[in-house]
Amino acid sequence: MARLFELPDSRLAWATERDEDLVVIHQYLMVQNKIPKFDPWKNSFDLHFFQQGLALTQDDLDRLNSYWKRAGIAQIRLTETHVGEYARERDKVWRSEQRRSMRDELQHGPSEMRSQLVREAWERIAEFPPPHHPYHEYKAIQAARRQKELENLTDLEVSRRAEAARRALKNLNVPVPDGPEPAPVIEVPKTPINNLTGQAAILMLRASAAKPDLAAKVVARIPAEECIALLEHDLPPEVQTLLVEAALG
Repeated sequence: MARLFELPDSRLAWATERDEDLVVIHQYLMVQNKIPKFDPWKNSFDLHFFQQGLALTQDDLDRLNSYWKRAGIAQIRLTETHVGEYARERDKVWRSEQRRSMRDELQHGPSEMRSQLVREAWERIAEFPPPHHPYHEYKAIQAARRQKELENLTDLEVSRRAEAARRALKNLNVPVPDGPEPAPVIEVPKTPINNLTGQAAILMLRASAAKPDLAAKVVARIPAEECIALLEHDLPPEVQTLLVEAALG
């Protein structure tokens, strides 16, 4: 049920079908009055889910499950399935309207009608077909494609990427020596670049990923704490291994 995907900030979220939204809303209404008024999460969830029509994040689902568990209500564990038009709809205003309409219907409709709506929704959810590619499979395919691309890079492309990283470092006011040949500047810098962090580190790692020795030199200039933080970014497996080794010392 639903499609798992990654948000730009690296959080996981679910593109849900209408039936999944309905059961989530039904159980949310059962505990909304038990959520402490001083908990800022409730206002944030109401805004994102009902007003802005955003995807249901895994963080929000975990929080809901914690409230349902305290109230003795069955928790909801979403699983990946093939998704239909509702889940693929990009119009967030329309989605927010659909959710508010379901909320009003569940809040004010007769008890028997509410029970029937929820029961039928669960029955349809149980019949959802499996996904074409689960999230972990999709990520593996992406990683394989990136690796193949890196293996097929020409020396010219490596130099271009190194030059792009060098320009980015200059924009970040990181001391990088000038020179007409970008690749040698990064491989054997005249002025050592220490404590690479943030976007500069990411650019350097991606530019050097095709050359393990060069990537190792880049990692050597990244603080251990930053190595751990960089593991959250979309980097080739070989580079991630180097970061783990550096973080462990």
